[in-house]
Amino acid sequence: MPDAISIETLNNICREILIYLAKHPMTKFSRTALVGIFKPKDIRCIDQALKKLLGHELIAYQSNGNLYWLTPEEPAHSLLCAQFGSVLSAAPRTLFFDDPAGITLV
Repeated sequence: MPDAISIETLNNICREILIYLAKHPMTKFSRTALVGIFKPKDIRCIDQALKKLLGHELIAYQSNGNLYWLTPEEPAHSLLCAQFGSVLSAAPRTLFFDDPAGITLV
């Protein structure tokens, strides 16, 4: 049985996906393209990260084309672009923190 993906690994890939999508806020990417961009050791990382970001409504999904993009919903879209789209050095090192109710976006 494969090892479980750590929360730290999952949070890091979520952060990297948000940074990438915020730098390309109007572009839609297929799952295959995202796997090719990030080249994870375990493809499950991408799948779980996309599911987590969809659950938080930070990305949007088009099922008939299997495409993902930064949420178009305001104010989240503008906030994500401002936080992640311009200066990568200003991006927080951790995006999600544990709390008793699960994972919380900060």
